[in-house]
Amino acid sequence: MKMTKSVMSVIKSFALFLQVRSAGSLLLFLLNVCVAREDGDEFSAPIDPSKQNLAAAILSGDLAAVRRNAADQFDVEQKSELKAYVLNYGSGEVVRYLNRHAQLGIEDLQIAVIESDLEAVKRLVPKQARRSPFHCTSDAHTPLRLAVRRGKVSVVKLLLNQNVPANEYLLMFQPGNGLSVFSEAIQQGNTEIVQLLIAADVTIEDDSSAFVPVENAIYKGKPVDEILKSYQTRFFAEDVDYKRLAEERKAMLQELLEIGLVEQIRIPEANANCPLAVAIHAGRAKVVAAILEGGANPNILIGGKTL
Repeated sequence: MKMTKSVMSVIKSFALFLQVRSAGSLLLFLLNVCVAREDGDEFSAPIDPSKQNLAAAILSGDLAAVRRNAADQFDVEQKSELKAYVLNYGSGEVVRYLNRHAQLGIEDLQIAVIESDLEAVKRLVPKQARRSPFHCTSDAHTPLRLAVRRGKVSVVKLLLNQNVPANEYLLMFQPGNGLSVFSEAIQQGNTEIVQLLIAADVTIEDDSSAFVPVENAIYKGKPVDEILKSYQTRFFAEDVDYKRLAEERKAMLQELLEIGLVEQIRIPEANANCPLAVAIHAGRAKVVAAILEGGANPNILIGGKTL
């Protein structure tokens, strides 16, 4: 089965985020592995055989092979690539060994997630009074993302019970094109994790419209663009009632729209990246069903056509 463009673009974007810079890099081998696995072929070998051997040893969980193939020293770029790879694919003992051997700077919490050490995770992630509606980060290996990527259902459930944000996005990606934790769960095809995220109020449908202030629009003596920006700032305030604030913003937008101070602009291409579309293009039938049960609109349009 050939890899879909959607899946391939996600993998390429993720590789770019981790700064793959050379044809022989360890992460290029990871990209080759992903493609080979999807196509059912043998692994494509990177240019550097030593990196291939180490990557294969990490994937197999063979600690003795990892010890044999790990270099005595790693430069900064190699450490960055190795850290990303071992976090995604290494067993607990392999992660612990390479973290010591190469001084990768892997955190105790990340190791606890990999080893499904629920007591340690609970100790290291204090429960929040309420869940933030979204979280943007430059860290591609947050506890929730790492647990989702590795299919750790019990860890995902615990983290969500601790009220970590379900709507987590990588900071460098643009809205509508960002690699969210939910998108990763969909690509993994783990229906139970998808359902846990939906229950935690993850965004099921990406907003396909934007509200743009009319030029020089003023409302009650204040510029409309400043009014709209103020809501974004208030979402980050401590002890904010997110539900109430969202309802207040919705009512304000409706009022501004009715009196002609803002315009609603459709963004049809945003629908191509909505969770339902991602699930369909990835061929995840059970996940599609879960998203529809969660309330997704089955009649969204992409390029003027329904899914």
